[in-house]
Amino acid sequence: MRTPKDRQLPNPDRTRLGTPNKRPPPSTTRAAISLSAVDLWGWPSRGGLIVLPRVTALDLTFLNLDATDFSSYSHRNPDQDLEDAFCKRLLLLGAKWFDSHARYACVCGVAEDLDVEIQALEDGEQRSPTRTERRWVNVAWLPDGKGFWVAEFETMMRGWQERGNLPPVGAARVALARDMQQKGAILRELGGRFFERVEEYEGGACLNAWGGKETGEVGPLVYMPYGGL
Repeated sequence: MRTPKDRQLPNPDRTRLGTPNKRPPPSTTRAAISLSAVDLWGWPSRGGLIVLPRVTALDLTFLNLDATDFSSYSHRNPDQDLEDAFCKRLLLLGAKWFDSHARYACVCGVAEDLDVEIQALEDGEQRSPTRTERRWVNVAWLPDGKGFWVAEFETMMRGWQERGNLPPVGAARVALARDMQQKGAILRELGGRFFERVEEYEGGACLNAWGGKETGEVGPLVYMPYGGL
């Protein structure tokens, strides 16, 4: 059964994960653009798809990308070493690491309560989104490597469990921050935690996943070569 409508009210925005195109895009895609957001994708050599949804100007600055030069970040880097370096930076901003593009599309469909994806869960053809796949994550890195603030909450979709950890009112304010100092202050107000080094992080996000992630959330990490179908 779907999540009752009255229990969807605390989190009516179901588009935090980003929405993939109906037809899977080629594996050269870097920036997935919709009418309301830009999501950045990374294709790690270890397999899977790394997605940073609803990218902000601060995110682009952290990634050393020029918002006015779309061609500089619209496509995947054919050099896998450089692509891996980009993937690492995405993870530091709270990006999610999905098993594959197909799994990403499945989780997005569940978030949108699409009949085909809900039916696949009910029939046992797909597994419910995991804690990591459901996570709302925002990160603010302080200047000069002085640590970072991270806030993470449950996203209410099929399979959600942390009923006392939904995004508070005003969580969207993080997108209004002009710099990482401001963003860090907002995340602190939202109940975020501070860490000096990424190795110290413990939580449901993928911030330090690059150091040891070898398998997917519900299956193997599927590698998609550059230009692959």
